Amino acid sequence: MQAHIVQVASRAIAVGALALVISGCSFSREFHGVAVDHNQLVANATNQVTLLNILRASEREPLHFTSISKAVGNAQISGGGSLQIQERLDADTIKTGATGAVTEISTVEGTPLKIPQLQVQLQSGASMDISVYDTQEFYQGIIASVPPSTIAHYLRQRWPSDLLTYLFVGSIEFVAKKDTGEIKEGDLLAELRNEPDDIDARTAFETFVKCYQLTTYQKTGKDRQIVPLSQIKELRGADISFLDGEKFDIDEPNGDKERWIRRKGRTVDALKLKAATDSTACAVKVGEKSVTFNLAASAPSDQKSQDQVNVERIIATGTVNGVETEWQIVLRSTEGIIYFLGEYVRATRTGPDFYALQVSDDTVQPGGAKAKDGAPQKKSYPLLVVQDQAPRVTFVEAQLHGKTWYIPTQSSEGGRSPQIIELVQQLVNLQKSAKERPATQTVRVTP
Repeated sequence: MQAHIVQVASRAIAVGALALVISGCSFSREFHGVAVDHNQLVANATNQVTLLNILRASEREPLHFTSISKAVGNAQISGGGSLQIQERLDADTIKTGATGAVTEISTVEGTPLKIPQLQVQLQSGASMDISVYDTQEFYQGIIASVPPSTIAHYLRQRWPSDLLTYLFVGSIEFVAKKDTGEIKEGDLLAELRNEPDDIDARTAFETFVKCYQLTTYQKTGKDRQIVPLSQIKELRGADISFLDGEKFDIDEPNGDKERWIRRKGRTVDALKLKAATDSTACAVKVGEKSVTFNLAASAPSDQKSQDQVNVERIIATGTVNGVETEWQIVLRSTEGIIYFLGEYVRATRTGPDFYALQVSDDTVQPGGAKAKDGAPQKKSYPLLVVQDQAPRVTFVEAQLHGKTWYIPTQSSEGGRSPQIIELVQQLVNLQKSAKERPATQTVRVTP
């Protein structure tokens, strides 16, 4: 009899262990599910807020910025169990033990009864903190022009040049290079405005982008004289601290010429324009004025600068009604990009699509039709697709004033729309603060 009780107890322990293993597996799956669910929650919320602000901009309404700053998920497991062991005392009665209680009851003859009981409960929950961005520091950041170095970085990361040109360039100003009669040097002669609401302005700007787009090159600043070598003893501790981490050099001997310790000029990424077509010349009408452009590629004046820059320098020239000009690119702020996208959405609701982007057609299957050069087929998409009809595959949707708007994925005619949403989110996060007052960035095209 004692051996039989031990066997029953062993089976009970095995059942309990199996139950714990099963519950542990369930807990692991629940924990992983919570992590993935939170990631999807943050992604959907961020995409919806971005689209919602673009929709607000399309209605000329104020923008509001929030984000999930902290998301905490938990998964808890709880349970309990018991095992009833029935031990025969005689032919008619058994002693039943369950959770410490002993009761004598009548039973019929037969195999002793073993009744395990197990209860397992899984619970999960979530809590989150929502940050509201309405501080002076935040707005100083998002209304300041995006730094040229940031745009140059995106270009070096192989973002499409036409896409970045449409988004970041607010206008291109043509100013006189020299005095000509009543026209003085620096006078604004014409301006190409990137304004989707203005049909004439957007037509002229679209023509320009088909000719020229943003590109980047490495620009090396001038060396700075620190102290004459003959006065090295007068180099102060503050000067040495200033040199810490900087590259500096000493002039080569050159007769009786004073030798200096110099700080080497920094090499940074800068913006220029490149010809987007085989032709380097282009012309548009800006109001009543005829504006012509020309980009002429030329080698730098000496080999040293060629080594520093490592690219062809592009000299931009142009005329407005025959007057020689130089170009100035006015860059947008992050807020300005959102309002530009809202203006674009508003303009495409009542008119044809424009600012088309060339995107590889994913609907062309392997072995399908290809271009003459063997490359995949290209398809034109609008700059941003926001529609009021549910697409086949939705990237994000949001409601404004009781109406639902959708952005489709690329496979269902969304083009680069999801990529633009991603870029706006990155810019908002990059420009959340500014140490100085916001200023409009102007990039001179002529070197």
